[in-house]
Formats: sequence, C-alpha cells, structure tokens
Amino acid sequence: MYKYLLSIVLSAVSVMSAQAQAQPLSRLTSYQDQSIVTDIRPLESISLDADDLLKRSDMARGGNLDGIRFNAELTSFKEGEEVNSFGMLIEAAGDDNLVSFTAPARSRGISILVRSRNMWFLSPTTKRPVPISPRQRLLGEANNGDIATTNYSRDYDAVVIGEAKVEGIDSYVLWLTAKEKNVTYQQVRYYIAKDSHLALKSDFFTASDKMIKYALMSYGNTITLPDSQLKFIDEMKVYDAIRNDSMTIMKYFDIEARPIPASRFDRRALMQG
Repeated sequence: MYKYLLSIVLSAVSVMSAQAQAQPLSRLTSYQDQSIVTDIRPLESISLDADDLLKRSDMARGGNLDGIRFNAELTSFKEGEEVNSFGMLIEAAGDDNLVSFTAPARSRGISILVRSRNMWFLSPTTKRPVPISPRQRLLGEANNGDIATTNYSRDYDAVVIGEAKVEGIDSYVLWLTAKEKNVTYQQVRYYIAKDSHLALKSDFFTASDKMIKYALMSYGNTITLPDSQLKFIDEMKVYDAIRNDSMTIMKYFDIEARPIPASRFDRRALMQG
C-alpha cells in the first residue's frame, strides 16, 4: 500500500516538474513580430548561466558600473507625429541613479532620484522628496523606471528558454520574473545577442502574461573602462504592443564612465540645492 501511494506521489511530482519546465517554453512563441524575430526554437541543451548573461548585458545599459554619466533625449510619438520631448542628465553608480531634467526650460530643477528599488520625485515646488513608482508613466510609452540605468540581474530571476534571430542576429531568449513588486515590469522576455551579450529586444508583460510593450535597443556608443572598452546603448525605441500607434525614442549621448560621489544621491542635499 505504501509503495503504491509513494508511486502516485512520485508520479505527480514528476508531472509537476515537467510542467514547470515546459511552462517557460510556451512563452517563447506566445507573441512574435516575424519582421523582427525569426527562427524561434527551444535550446536542445541549456548550460548557460542566465544571471551571468544578464550582468554582462546590464553593463552596456549602465548597470553594474562604478560610475557613469550621460545625457539622454526622450521623445514620444503618436501616429508618427512628435508629441513631447524631454532632455535629461543621468548620473549613476551601482544601484543609485539621479535623473536631472535639462529641457524644456520649464522642467529644469526637476529630478528623479533612484536608490536601489526606491524612487523619488524632487522639484523646487515641493518641500520634500515625493515617493513615486517606477511603473508610473513618464512620457509616451516610457515609465519612470525606463529612464534609469538597467540592473535586471538585481531585479529579476532569469531562465534561458530558447534561441532566436533578432533582426538577423543569433540571440538567446530569456524569461525574467520580477523578484519584488516595485519594479518597472513584472515579466520580461529578453533577447541577448550570443556573440556580443548585448540586449537587443525586450518584451514587457503583466503578471498575467499580457504583453503591453516592447523595446528595441542599439549600441552605437563606446565607453572606456579601466581594463577594457565597452559597447554602450545609443538608442532605445519603446512601442505600444496593444494599440500599435505610439512609440517613444530614448537617445543616449556624451557617455562618460567616471566615479560619481555618494553625496550626489543624498536626498537632503538635493532638496537644499
């Protein structure tokens, strides 16, 4: 009798394990734009360290660096027409980010401070920093969290679910699940180039597996680190996956890898000007 019950339990555990392994594979082909992503398939054997892939790709988007400073221009479009635009100076070190708005003139003096997964809005018209969510819409298809440097290796659990070509480039496909609730997106399908380890495409999902946006990244910048040179993002295009009539472009320029003092991310000092 006990052997019989044990066999049932083991069989159930085996089925549950198989389902857990198969579930991410169903996400490999749940949505694809065949003009961008082709040759989609599961990997025959997976011996890759997904966390290591994320860490490498994060660096080309400002994550896991001791210090970096760059300018960015964020422009939203609706049905092909420009709607609005912001200029920003972004300074980052480790898990800390400071986004200072530089244009238009009316936005100068406004900034967004990020410390780990916490985010605040600072303005000359407010008496104290105002906590905000990285999920709140900033401009067009860009949320508050989109303008900070990327640290997916900190924010997500990752598994490699397959491979594909992204605009002809051989890529690994990862499925990312948020470790905490207060991150910008709950789930991300992430495409990382096999040769360069640069992230080429992101598909953003709700917790219920509904795709809401996707982004395409290019890397025309280069930064100099103490022991190497590194390709760095120069443009990210974010598209609405539901309405298909909205797009936001973020361009990055004047990239400089350099130490940023911890005092730069002090809330009190920032409010005192």
